[in-house]
Parts: sequence; structure tokens; C-alpha cells
Amino acid sequence: MLRKVRGDRDRLWWIAVAAMVVFVLLLWFDAAPLGNVHTGDTDNLVKGTRRAAECVRAGIWSACGLIPGTRYTEVFPYPALQYIPAAAFLSFGLSEAAVVEALARLSTAAFAATIALCAWAFAASDRRASRALAIAAVLCSSLVYHSTAGFGEALAAATVAAAIVAAIKQRPLLIVITVALAAIGKDTLLPFVVALGFLCARREGRLLPPRRMVVALSAGAVLGGALIAAFNQFRFGQPMNAFYLDPLFRTPGIARKLVFFAGEWLSPSSGLVWYWPIATAVLLVCAGFAVASFVRQPRRLEGWAPGIAVALMAVGFTAGLAAWFSPYGWIAYGPRLAVPLIPGLVIAALHLAGSPLEAAVRALLRPAAGLVIVSALVVGAGWPQFASAWAFWPAIRDLIAGDTVCPSMMDTPIQKDVGLYYTCTQHIMWRLHSLPIDEAATEGGGGALAGRLLLATAVITLFASARNSKDSSSTPNP
Repeated sequence: MLRKVRGDRDRLWWIAVAAMVVFVLLLWFDAAPLGNVHTGDTDNLVKGTRRAAECVRAGIWSACGLIPGTRYTEVFPYPALQYIPAAAFLSFGLSEAAVVEALARLSTAAFAATIALCAWAFAASDRRASRALAIAAVLCSSLVYHSTAGFGEALAAATVAAAIVAAIKQRPLLIVITVALAAIGKDTLLPFVVALGFLCARREGRLLPPRRMVVALSAGAVLGGALIAAFNQFRFGQPMNAFYLDPLFRTPGIARKLVFFAGEWLSPSSGLVWYWPIATAVLLVCAGFAVASFVRQPRRLEGWAPGIAVALMAVGFTAGLAAWFSPYGWIAYGPRLAVPLIPGLVIAALHLAGSPLEAAVRALLRPAAGLVIVSALVVGAGWPQFASAWAFWPAIRDLIAGDTVCPSMMDTPIQKDVGLYYTCTQHIMWRLHSLPIDEAATEGGGGALAGRLLLATAVITLFASARNSKDSSSTPNP
């Protein structure tokens, strides 16, 4: 009988895998050709990569393309990680347009890799509920949109997730490589990736990881920091990103920062609650388990402090985005600038919550009614995101559309009128009409419908598979 139950569980898992594989193939062959490829930023990135190559050939290693008296460089200010594949594609003799398209295809591969990393992080038989939650957090998110977009967020998210999983698996060499790559995925990611790595590389009952893990994490951090500084020196003539440090791009005043911070999570236009609903729920629940651990055993620091630290990092990262003039990275679908860190945060939170969370989720799923309710809620929350790779254009048009209060976002750049820009950004953030998520839930045609059905199947079978996970009651909380 036990063998039969295990076989049923495995079949459900492989049904979920098959649905996700078919979905990725559908992205590659159906959605990608019509994806948000020429984003503006991506086209500039490729131009900047070509300019950087010209400087290297000319022996120019500092202030490449820097326009005198300005903070602008012809190499552009984007994260260093994005230039690596762009340079590789250009070296193959591809045109700039072909390189932009290749970068979008790389996003599809990075999306698939992020799902695979969630599965690897919780491959043990007693962590299948966590596996289902981690993968559902990715599937029910705007990362589906980024899977066919030219933006580099999907690649950055995959590298951050890889660094966290390498720490969980305690692979020193892999930690060095992935932490360095994650660090150059966005200049502000480095402290968060290293801190999450320290938390996830710990052994049972220890507050700090083993020495070899500390060395690996430190080496990755130093290497990543050195790469960031060197690339900024190359294009700005200084180790800091001069363009991003322009005071013009800092959100003025505490009140507006607080409004933007609330908007990062709650805004109906692009907030994480709406565009990463399962990830948001996972972070909240895991923080709740950490608080409960503190209440039970306040002196056992290693039991509750890591979970609280992950929650504080989620808050700190989004607070940092609120200090940026464009907290979502508009114009795009969903909270683009938050995307790189969210999968890594979810994996870390689930890992640290450990067996208590696992047991609670299995208990919730075990009754048929529990499985039906959880599956319905997750599919309902993820439904708009399942099709966002197809339905993003109508959604983005709704996002940037003008109304009786403000003109189109395209007509309100911060360089033109700072006051109007912030007034209209805040208005769009909180308005309840022209919501992009409405379009994402209904538009996109036949490909979008197929995508929705495939991911609904994947989610349901993931949670059904998790019902019969091996009893983890004896597994200690990390």
C-alpha cells in the first residue's frame, strides 16, 4: 500500500513537470516571438555593449564613452551581468536586433532555471510542500511576463536563486560563482544575497555557517564587489554608478517614500500582493512562524532570528526601491525592479521555516476539501500572471494611459517636470481604473488560454503531490 501511495505521488509530480515543460515550450515557440523584446533599455544595453567593445579594442579602460560634464556614458548604466551575454552574442556576429531577441530568449531559459532551482532546493521527500509553494510562487508571478521580455530581471532572479540554493546545499565553489554573478545582476543586490547566503548555509542549531561556507560567501562577495567597481570605473571613471547616484532620481521627502513603499506591496497597478501573490503570502506566513518560535523560545536565537531577518530583508529591499524615483521600473508589467530578489527570498524563507511549516501545509492539504480550497485560491491568484507573457501589451497600455487627472506616463518624464511626474506616478499607483491586471486576466488569445490551463494543471498537481510527503515531524528546524 505504501508503495502504491508513493507511486501515485510521483506520478502527480511528473504530471506537474510535464505541464511546466510544455508551458516553457509554449513560451519559446508562441509567446517569445511576440514578447516585450525591444524594451528601450535592452536596445540601449546592446548599443552600450558594442561601444564597450570598441573601447577595449582601443585600449580605453576608464570612462569609456563618458560624456564630459555629465553623468551619462555611451556604455549606459545597466547592471554588469546583462552585458556578458550581450557581448557573447555580439561576438558571434549577430546584429543588434538579433542580440536583443537572443537576450529575450535567454530570459525564457532563466525562467525555466528558476523553477528548476526551486525544485532542487526542496528535492527531499520531506520538503515537497515547500517545493510546491516555491514553484507556485514563481508560476503565479510577473516573472512569467519577464520570461519573454528583453529586460534582464529573469536572469538576475535565476542567479540570486542559484546563490541561495548553493548555500542551502553547501557547495563552496558554486557559492563563490553564483554570489559573484548575483551581485552584478543589480548593484544593490550584493548585501542581500550575502546575508541570505549566511542564513541558509547554517547547520542545525548553529547561528553562523561553517567556516568554509563563510569563506566561500566572503570570496563571492569580494569578487562581485570588485566586478561592480571595475565595470563602473570602466564606464564612469569611478567605482560607483554615477548615473544612478544622480540626486534627481531620489524620491523626495519621507511621506512620499512611505507612499511608494506601501505601493510596492499594495498598489493595484503593480504591487507585489497582486503580481507576486503566493510569494507575498509565503513571506508573511514564514515570518509568522518565526514570530511564533520567538514567543515559544525567545532565548533560542538561532530558532527565530533567521526567519525574522528574511522578513526584514524583504522590507528593507522594497524600502530601498521606494527611495528610487521609479519604484517599479516602469514602463513594464508589474514590479520589475523587485523581481531579482523575490524568488531567492521565498526559497530562503521556506528553507528556514523548516518542518513546522511543512507539517502545517501537509495537514492543510491532506483533506480533499483542503486541497480543493488551496488549489482554487492559488489558481485564482495566479490566473492573470499565467498569461502575462501574452497579455502584457494591453496591460502596459492601461498602465501608461492618461486620464482626466494626468496625461500619459509617456508625457510626464521627471526631467521635464519633477512635480508633475511625482503627482502622476502616485496617482497611477493607486487608481482603481485601467488596471493592468484586468487585461492580463482576460486578454492574450488562444496561447494565453493554453498557458493558463497548463499552469493551473501544474499548480493543482504540485499541491496534490505534496499531500503525501514523507512525515517530517522528526526533521529539525534549521
